[in-house]
Amino acid sequence: MEGDELVMFWDYHLLAGNGQRGCLYSVVGVKGQIVWDPHPSRPGLLGTPNDWEYGLLVKTFTLPSDTAA
Repeated sequence: MEGDELVMFWDYHLLAGNGQRGCLYSVVGVKGQIVWDPHPSRPGLLGTPNDWEYGLLVKTFTLPSDTAA
């Protein structure tokens, strides 16, 4: 399986690339598609998904559950 096919199985991940305002920019993606852009105007990323960098979001801890019954 190629790397670009693998991203289709990812849930939430980071997408990074060139932004509309001329700087590097990151957004949140699901299965390679932008689902949240932190800027109020939601400009997204320039280029195509092949131009972007992908980063996994990894859960590193679990909050204790309330054990009181």
